Amino acid sequence: MPAPRTAYADIRQLPPGHSLLVTGENYQQPCSRSYWSLPVQPGFEGTFPQACEQLRQELTRAVEMRMISDVPLGAFLSGGIDSTIIVGLMSQLQKEPVTTCTIGFDNDLYDETPYARQTARHFGTTHHEQTVHADCLEAIEKLSYYYDEPFADSSALPTWYLSRLAREQVTVVLSGDGGDECFGGYDRYRGLQLAEKLNRNLLLGWLLKRRFWQNLSSREHRSFSKRLKRFASGMNLPVDRRYLQWMAVFDPDLLQEILTGSAVIPVWDRFAGYFPETTAFGSEAGRHAGQAMVCDGQMYLPGDLNTKTDRASMSVGLELRCPFQDHKVMELAYSLPIDWRIRGRVGKYILRKACSDLLPPAIQNRPKRGFGVPVGSWFRDELRDLFCDTVLSPRAMARGYFHKTSLEKLLRENDNKQEDHGHRLWALLMLELWFRKYIEK
Repeated sequence: MPAPRTAYADIRQLPPGHSLLVTGENYQQPCSRSYWSLPVQPGFEGTFPQACEQLRQELTRAVEMRMISDVPLGAFLSGGIDSTIIVGLMSQLQKEPVTTCTIGFDNDLYDETPYARQTARHFGTTHHEQTVHADCLEAIEKLSYYYDEPFADSSALPTWYLSRLAREQVTVVLSGDGGDECFGGYDRYRGLQLAEKLNRNLLLGWLLKRRFWQNLSSREHRSFSKRLKRFASGMNLPVDRRYLQWMAVFDPDLLQEILTGSAVIPVWDRFAGYFPETTAFGSEAGRHAGQAMVCDGQMYLPGDLNTKTDRASMSVGLELRCPFQDHKVMELAYSLPIDWRIRGRVGKYILRKACSDLLPPAIQNRPKRGFGVPVGSWFRDELRDLFCDTVLSPRAMARGYFHKTSLEKLLRENDNKQEDHGHRLWALLMLELWFRKYIEK
């Protein structure tokens, strides 16, 4: 839930970079103020080599500062570029082997443990792994309590397991969260650039807008057809709505289908203002990617990623520190030209160059994967009964928020592998579990 909103009618949360002062009799006069905000336009004055040098210095300083600890220290390691750089810098800054922890899955589309092992061997870390399976009902129940609000990001589950694994070894961990938002690591940034180019190509733009892609099957959340359908679905929309539709778990048409009339809300209006209108990012395509990075830095990073990792880590008494979110690192990153961050099809271009000596070849050239969960397949097997017993139960349906036939259709399409609705089913499950724990009580 983007700040200052919450899931509760009379409760607000502080936006990122704000402090709260409470005064008056019985402390009834709260006042919030902004003490820091993201730069919204590039303004770096210097050459590309100078930027690389400064970036390496700032990252090293940020990691070194966060390694100050009088308790055991380690790192989350996914085998991606960001966590590899953090572990590489830690290895240079301390004599003892770094303690690293990784979570994997018994599904090759989602499992990153081979890359993490490679990185661990490269730096000689003391490495720990755990595989997450679908038989995790107890953990799912705990998540609905730890997050206080409905939290739809299914990667909260492996994050909690990862935090628990790490806490068995250390008390403080460093992570690579923030690298994608700062340096253009997500495919969606390049997608915005591609969409602008296609819109200028009349034939390709026409084909995409003819909605030929709707009949494509998308059996896996990470399949090419799934990504193509999501990409093409936003071609007719203004850039801000296109981006939000790509990010959404449910698109507006599907929401209209599953929600009862009394529950339908103007979704886009809730996110107005998060997508900056600045024109300071150069070309049209570069401007859209730059706007999306600012939007992610202001909304997605604090509202999703940091919420996810903070709740999961603190639930087991683990302190999490994020060098990429050091304010000087972020200020430098957001001051850089877009084409230094995204070069052609390569995201995090300047980060790769500045830290090339820390990246084993297999990691340097691997595609972005992200911290996903195979929930689509889980809802066909182990989690199916849980969904039916909670989301489709008479108790849930009596509230009148959802059309049962529409929810059953989602489950059926997922069962038949007609469509991967795993993330939607997960969101509905977490909403129902939260409602039972916090609202009905």
